[in-house]
Amino acid sequence: MIFISGIPCLADETAEEWNNIGVAFFGQGDFDKALNAYQNATALEPSNAMVWGNIGLALASQEKYEEALEALNRTVELNPKDSLAWSNMGLVLSNLGRYEEALTAYDNSLKIRPNSARTYSNRGLANHDLGKEELALADYKKATDLDPSYEQAWKNLGSALLNLKRYQEAVDASEKAIAITPDDAAAWKTKAEALEKLEKINEAKVASEKADEILKKYNSS
Repeated sequence: MIFISGIPCLADETAEEWNNIGVAFFGQGDFDKALNAYQNATALEPSNAMVWGNIGLALASQEKYEEALEALNRTVELNPKDSLAWSNMGLVLSNLGRYEEALTAYDNSLKIRPNSARTYSNRGLANHDLGKEELALADYKKATDLDPSYEQAWKNLGSALLNLKRYQEAVDASEKAIAITPDDAAAWKTKAEALEKLEKINEAKVASEKADEILKKYNSS
């Protein structure tokens, strides 16, 4: 029997099982215990790229981005073909404000797994942060083509279209996002702003009130 912070776990002391314990704790949102388990796994098997990737994800979930970057760098050193690690590295670099490097990481991920809607959508955010709105728009469109049910990509697409003053298209994209996730305040807000630009004042007011209602509900819970 082994222990994590006083909690007994029925598992053999192998890297694979420590990793599985870490995944279980991560799923419960207990990132400290997840890290503890993952670190036990790497102590037993330092060259396990998958576990280093999990360490990076757990650290990023705690907003420990510099440490997460170190772990993800270790991951891709051990396994340069780990598309998820490259994609997660892009997110971490974006959170550090290192957007050009983030784009490189996303590009590396997409070379390995070119059908990842999540990676295209996140690359779009990095392009947006660099002021490359047309490139961001192309990324969001690609994401929605790959996965029409990916609400985040539709929401991002609506925002990009609004920024590019393509207001009716922004409304349409926002409505796609809302159809998937009706309580997304940001999508309602984008819709409201686009409708206002189209001088559809009553519809804009309804959408804006819906966004405020969702935010109020969220903040009070």
